[in-house]
Amino acid sequence: MIIVALVIGLIIAIAIIIINLKIVLDIAPYAYTNAKIRSMYGMLLGKKKLEELADLELINIAGALEETEYGEIISRGVSEELDTLEIESSIREHLYRTYEKISQFLPGGSKKFFRVYMKKFEVADIKTVLIGIYSKTPPEKIKNHLVSYYKKELQDVADSSSIHEAISKLEKTEYGQILQDNLPGFEKTSSLLPLETALDKYIYKQMFAVITTVREPDMEIIKKLIGAEVDITNIKIVLRTVVENVDSSNVEEYFIPFGYEIPEFRLKEFIEMDDVERIVNELIDTSYYEPLYSALEEFRENKHIRTFEKALNRAYTNLGKSIATKQPFGIGPVIGYVTTRALEIQNIITIIKLKSENYNPSEIKKFIV
Repeated sequence: MIIVALVIGLIIAIAIIIINLKIVLDIAPYAYTNAKIRSMYGMLLGKKKLEELADLELINIAGALEETEYGEIISRGVSEELDTLEIESSIREHLYRTYEKISQFLPGGSKKFFRVYMKKFEVADIKTVLIGIYSKTPPEKIKNHLVSYYKKELQDVADSSSIHEAISKLEKTEYGQILQDNLPGFEKTSSLLPLETALDKYIYKQMFAVITTVREPDMEIIKKLIGAEVDITNIKIVLRTVVENVDSSNVEEYFIPFGYEIPEFRLKEFIEMDDVERIVNELIDTSYYEPLYSALEEFRENKHIRTFEKALNRAYTNLGKSIATKQPFGIGPVIGYVTTRALEIQNIITIIKLKSENYNPSEIKKFIV
């Protein structure tokens, strides 16, 4: 009996050692990464600081941010009398370079995913070029708004005189075939939306290809985050369609696949409802119900889609923070930082833009998420 007990005890001890070893092996690659991320967390501004910026004149915002990483960017933009779009582009470029830095010290599959995730900046630059050409913006002004390393490939494209010429110049790039395949949609509608949506779908498809092929525990966490991003994008499309009474006949073409909680057939059902409050109530079995329901009272007063968009943006950032809390030794802190930093950038850009449009501080603070 003593021998049996010793054997059982040994087996249990080995099992515990194996479990603990697996935990150590899972979190060890992130030790250096999370040390870096913790130092970056210390530079985030916080909502109180953002609201203080809303009380300042535009020219004084740079001074208030002098000790932060935004100070030089905004100061240069204001002193050189750049338009707010150019200041916005400089801030987004700074975010891009921050993400690039993060990608350099990420381990394994997370690095592979993040490299694909950063292609969203390339797609945003392509959209900037197409929108600029479509709106007859001078080529040099278009080029000033590009932020990713891909802008080198887009210099000649920005000189195009038509959308067809621009897509022709992109033919040999990874985005060429996608744009060519969706050119008929542009020709039929005279809208860039079919091209922009096709680019978005392409990037999300690439992201989920990494998520489904890389066999690492972090991929399930990333799947939840990116799936939520897709869900929120699609909910915004639905709500904007209903609130602004947009023709819904072709809306489903613009839904992004790969949602985490909301399958495409439910999105189609929501479009048919044609009632915002009913749509919100139909989401009661999802994590998006509570933030949207909480925003209903404000929406009843202002009837503005931004009320729901603000609630959903906050919910997405809170998801990132929740993951950071629950997964403090793995990918969690990176996700928490990336989502929080992206929201901070969005808030700073909103403040600068509204300041330039002479909104008063109390109005601006309503836009801060």
